[in-house]
Amino acid sequence: MNGPLTWPGTTNRIAKITFALLTGFDADGQPKYLKGTIVSAEELEVVRSILEPLHAVPHTIASVAMGEITAKLEDGRKITLRPVFHPSKDSYGDLFFVDEWQYPMPAKLAALLNQWRKEAPR
Repeated sequence: MNGPLTWPGTTNRIAKITFALLTGFDADGQPKYLKGTIVSAEELEVVRSILEPLHAVPHTIASVAMGEITAKLEDGRKITLRPVFHPSKDSYGDLFFVDEWQYPMPAKLAALLNQWRKEAPR
């Protein structure tokens, strides 16, 4: 395998980002998620600059992914990223998964996810 069948790049840019990120747990211990959509052209460009250059490696690490970020590409296809959440740090970081592939999570992406989970962009 060479990597996911679909990945954004210069010929098929990310056109839209939606997300559901863990904000905590309810009284019954069920996870609570904040959902949102990136509408700012500037923030979308930041996400493009972070994600488009990344390269996949086969999924080898057992980590807990909580939440998802869906990137809709210009051609209409979608990619769902599942970020790793660290409950002890109360933050996202290190890795995210796309199907059976894993990607290192750039610090800039982790910072955005941790920002978004506290307040959805408007």
